[in-house]
Amino acid sequence: AFVVWHNLSLKGQLDLARADERSARQREQEALEAEKLSRVEADGRQLLRDAEIASASGDWATARLHLAKALATIGEEPRLAALKSPADRLLERVERELRTAAEIDRSRQRFKKFAALREEAQFLGTLFTGMEVAANLQATREAVRDCLGVYGIATDTSPEPKNLADPHLNDEERSALREDCYHQFLILAETEARSAAEQKSPERERSLRDALEQLQRALRFGEPTRAWHLRQARYRNLLRDQDGA
Repeated sequence: AFVVWHNLSLKGQLDLARADERSARQREQEALEAEKLSRVEADGRQLLRDAEIASASGDWATARLHLAKALATIGEEPRLAALKSPADRLLERVERELRTAAEIDRSRQRFKKFAALREEAQFLGTLFTGMEVAANLQATREAVRDCLGVYGIATDTSPEPKNLADPHLNDEERSALREDCYHQFLILAETEARSAAEQKSPERERSLRDALEQLQRALRFGEPTRAWHLRQARYRNLLRDQDGA
């Protein structure tokens, strides 16, 4: 009986020791996890602060980089939800600002490209380029079409001024843009009229009527000017429309 009791006592002590060991290991594991979570939270908070500082200075690219690192650091840990929510909100704002900045950059590049092509069309339209006349006239047509095409304006249909709706241009730039489009159609009209001088009927008459159509399309972008009226009169006179002239 004593041996049985003694064995049972030893087994009980062993079970208690094992239970104490498991508890100690669990507490150690919990302590390690708590330490790890604390480090992750500290790193996440620092990255979030860095993102807030970058956002305040308008450095949206750097802010997005910090937020991406912060969210990757935080992960899906539910105990860090209070840190993840402000990071997500700030990231949404940063993405909006980056999209706006990209749109503004595209707007400036488009406006710059339009201005360069406008200058080329105006130069070619003078015919003082040293090129053969027919080649010069064709180059002028292409330059005008390329210029207006920057804003999606076709030269073979009635253009819509709404194509110039760019919220990132100021009032002065939008006004200048409309005026430039107006003059591009005058250049194209004059190009067609000059082409008529090299042609015979009925191609000659067709080119002059094309010139008149381009003058009409110009009116979508501005009121008739003295230059517009003089061209209208000359083209109609060439078509023997004396009353219209």
